[in-house]
Amino acid sequence: MSNGCLALDPLHPALYIRSMAIYRPLRGSIFLYDLIRLFSIIGVMIVFMSPLEFPNTVQIPYLFYAAPHALFTLMALFLCINPFEYAVFVPLYIAGKGIALSAALGWLYTALPQVWDTVRVLGPWIVILPGAIVAIAVMDSLTILGSLALRHKLNAVTADGATNSALQSQKGNRL
Repeated sequence: MSNGCLALDPLHPALYIRSMAIYRPLRGSIFLYDLIRLFSIIGVMIVFMSPLEFPNTVQIPYLFYAAPHALFTLMALFLCINPFEYAVFVPLYIAGKGIALSAALGWLYTALPQVWDTVRVLGPWIVILPGAIVAIAVMDSLTILGSLALRHKLNAVTADGATNSALQSQKGNRL
């Protein structure tokens, strides 16, 4: 459009970039959650794999079990910075979160009876571990839903952008 109202032109990319601004808080909150999740997993591993319980072991090797969870934080960071360029991470993020969620629920199902028996021996503070895992599982479920919404929006914007690019090229060919 020549009247200076580019944002009202349905073929202008600024319209799609502005529509993604709605999802900026969602992307930021997913990144912050994954950062807190990573530190929580590391903290729980440090507390529950302490040298007091296992005196002949070192804590650092147990952190290798938490290290792959840093990938979720990095994917969320990249999606927060530039969702269009890193949109290919969204299905991987959703699949990884689904695997982590199923593993957490499986652990809860198999270990919960033992945890309740351990409460009588070690005290009620041991409930922190299953409580943390339940909280992480609930939040992972919410991030899966948020990621699905983000994926839907990115697919819609990309499809509209591809359609609009095709329309613009056809319009240019006619001129």
